[in-house]
Amino acid sequence: MRHSWFNLFALPLIALLATACGSVTSAPITEPTPTAPTLPPASADILFRWNRYGYAELWTIDAASGKAYWLCRAPDLSMDFAPSPDGRYIAFVRATDDETEGLWVMDRDGRNLRQLYHHEARYTVYHNPAWTPDGRFIYFDLNVIGDAQPIAIYRIPSEGGEAEMVAEGRLRPIISPDGKRLLSGPELAFSDLDGGDLQPVLPVGKQIGWSLARLSPDGRWIALDGYRGEWTSNVYVVAVDGSELRQLTHLVNVYQDGEVGGLAWTANGRQIVYSIHGPRKVQGIWVIDADGGQPRRLLASKTWLSVEGRLAPTDSGEGNADD
Repeated sequence: MRHSWFNLFALPLIALLATACGSVTSAPITEPTPTAPTLPPASADILFRWNRYGYAELWTIDAASGKAYWLCRAPDLSMDFAPSPDGRYIAFVRATDDETEGLWVMDRDGRNLRQLYHHEARYTVYHNPAWTPDGRFIYFDLNVIGDAQPIAIYRIPSEGGEAEMVAEGRLRPIISPDGKRLLSGPELAFSDLDGGDLQPVLPVGKQIGWSLARLSPDGRWIALDGYRGEWTSNVYVVAVDGSELRQLTHLVNVYQDGEVGGLAWTANGRQIVYSIHGPRKVQGIWVIDADGGQPRRLLASKTWLSVEGRLAPTDSGEGNADD
């Protein structure tokens, strides 16, 4: 589960401590090693962040084979990576506590970083950048800590310009694949792109807690890291009209089973790839059929990682950084 205070203060510390932790598994965990940068195949389209050596790297993974490909080193103190619809760019947040803090965009290979937005207030929290399907705008959360202004969803042109408030009191924006609706929290609800005409997905009494949601490629389903009283989060799916709420995973205790830390749909909408943070016996990247079934671990990890989204393949022939 993603929490503002956790991402802002704890992640850099966890990244430094993770490599010092002892293994709890009897069998060694084998992790892929970065090699000479190559253009990942189109099938390796799930983007994930991996904190292995005290800093973050961006990788992609093939949900069928489990083969992972190094993409680039992530900028320092960066998080919440959101690939553009055409796969050419990645929006992200930097939590640096200075003028470099805010919303940024870079090429998919880590080059050409540019800052899109920085709030003048000293204590601010940015989260959850989300692109519109046409790539023209990026929505994001902004919370000015200690200010009378509540948390709100903003949007800004992806080429740069003025940011405008869209939905006061809302957070975690997701844009529908047809570009017509905004899905947001804290209660799971759809609205128009300006935050109006709010329509809850789940009826009163059937709401579940969540911190991350993803719409399926066809826009018919929502995958989320839900929790309903258990001591951890699980992968749920629900139809956009609120029907057919299903729990796909059955984690019980965060200390034994870990917690869901990131989600992404496969391109065909048939599977959900997710990351688990927790004991090494379960930590890594997993995949499960959207209709349910037995989850399968694609990648085991000794250190913290998080599925960030689906990175669409490009036909530009561009390689990775340092080619």
